[in-house]
Amino acid sequence: MPQAWIATYHADVINDLEHLGKSDAGRVLKIIDSLIVSDPMDVGLALEPDLPGCRLVKVDNFHVLYQLDVNRFQLFVLAVRKESGVSDQGEQKAKTHQKVGQ
Repeated sequence: MPQAWIATYHADVINDLEHLGKSDAGRVLKIIDSLIVSDPMDVGLALEPDLPGCRLVKVDNFHVLYQLDVNRFQLFVLAVRKESGVSDQGEQKAKTHQKVGQ
């Protein structure tokens, strides 16, 4: 039987989840528990060499950044973000450019 991974959450992740709202935070926690914790080395994208041991998982419109300690079978959830749409960024850029006269 494979070794069970233990998830530990960085203190800032609590704030990240609160900003998502109760429903989305619940979805993200389910993603972490069911997808990432079960086999954290086979999901997501390795961020080597810039962030050693870190991986990024995108599910739906959520991004979860985590770091692995393979010697202790520990997974550190470092950040959770909701992807903002490209149109939102474009609209913001257009508003900014309007304000400066472009």
